Amino acid sequence: MASPTKKMQYVRLGNSGLKVSKIILGCMTYGSPEWQKWVLSEEEGIKHIKFAYDQGIQSFDTANVYSNGLSEIILGKAIKQLKLPRDEIVVMTKLYEAERWNTGNRQKVCGSISYFQTPAEHPLLHRVEEIAKKKGVGMAQISVAWSLSKDGVSAPIVGTTSLKNLEEMIDAIHIKLTEEEVKYLEEPYCPVPIAGHN
Repeated sequence: MASPTKKMQYVRLGNSGLKVSKIILGCMTYGSPEWQKWVLSEEEGIKHIKFAYDQGIQSFDTANVYSNGLSEIILGKAIKQLKLPRDEIVVMTKLYEAERWNTGNRQKVCGSISYFQTPAEHPLLHRVEEIAKKKGVGMAQISVAWSLSKDGVSAPIVGTTSLKNLEEMIDAIHIKLTEEEVKYLEEPYCPVPIAGHN
């Protein structure tokens, strides 16, 4: 891996006055593969957190239900092991009722994650791919660039199981979409009902 060079930009989180990295590292992918097959082990999670910090990410998102709390523990261990300056980083976490987050609920939420659930989303996928090829970047980078183009989005939370993908998502802060590209991406989108909230 190349020597660390911080290339991150920083923004205020909404009206809070809190300064966060323009990309927030989602830590749901760090914990135990026993929770979900795609989850990375503690060792890999700490490598990702170190890489993210070395690239300038100082904002991390987790929750007590990710790997049944192991994600928060791994983030805490990374902060301690790597001697990250606690006064410079932002840790965001969420608390869910433990009795509500059982195996059935986890299956319902995590098992239903699908990026292309409706026929209308397939043209959207093709448009993301088309713009990515035109700009010579990855599709995930176009998605991050689109998110950053929206009013009200201070810093998207990204998660990945690959350091290469993480680096690409960090680089996405430098990709600017034209107004025409944003409209082109949004044109085939059809709203879908909100799921998971009563």
